[in-house]
Amino acid sequence: MTTGSTAATISGDKLFRDHIARFNAGVDSGDFGPTIDAFSDDAVFTFEGRSLGPLRGRAEIAAGSREYPATDWIEVISTTEPDESTVVARFRWVRASDTGTITMQHRGDVLTAITVTFDGTSGPEVHP
Repeated sequence: MTTGSTAATISGDKLFRDHIARFNAGVDSGDFGPTIDAFSDDAVFTFEGRSLGPLRGRAEIAAGSREYPATDWIEVISTTEPDESTVVARFRWVRASDTGTITMQHRGDVLTAITVTFDGTSGPEVHP
């Protein structure tokens, strides 16, 4: 993976949707390696309103993925890009139908932070 060399050519929306595609493929295969590889070494993954985290660094994010493996796909409802390094997306869990917001920060094509906020209290367990 490059470290920001495509900053001028990749949109935040595409970067986010590519991340979700890797995540959903990980749900199917159990291999979240490609999802984890997209994070910077010092990335932070936060779950608002959940007892896990924040997870700091790629190693902690990988450990969280092993300890709490995802079991549901994410569907992107909409995205906005409030600035050149931030994507805010509305999403829903496909099976559970619970919704929330994911805020993703990036440097070019490298993910530096993700914050997941759930709309309700009955959503699925956390999944990096």
